[in-house]
Amino acid sequence: MRARCGLNTERFRELGEMRAALGRLLRKLPPGFEADPDVQKLAPLCDEREYTIARIINRRTTKSGNSKDYEFSRATVNEAWAAGREDVRRSKDNIEWMQPMDLAPGVRVYDLPPGADLPGK
Repeated sequence: MRARCGLNTERFRELGEMRAALGRLLRKLPPGFEADPDVQKLAPLCDEREYTIARIINRRTTKSGNSKDYEFSRATVNEAWAAGREDVRRSKDNIEWMQPMDLAPGVRVYDLPPGADLPGK
């Protein structure tokens, strides 16, 4: 699970950096290029959009152990949903826990607290 989250957030970071670099490059073009069709096609990609990623990482131990990435019995799925709902409730109730990590221009990531903060740990 952690590897997939890392891959996805890494991709957002790369895209944010490329968007910022493209914006800087377009601003360096000589006057008169604003009407160029390629510039008009690329310019909207450099807007000030922002992405907020909330990562809810399943750090709890389960009966499925190492097979949790591919074990989808009804009991296991229900357990995962219940744990996820509880993690979201705890995060909402303790919003001060969550400090964003700025990944790239316009990309911020929120993580749930570390595993030590889970109930029963």
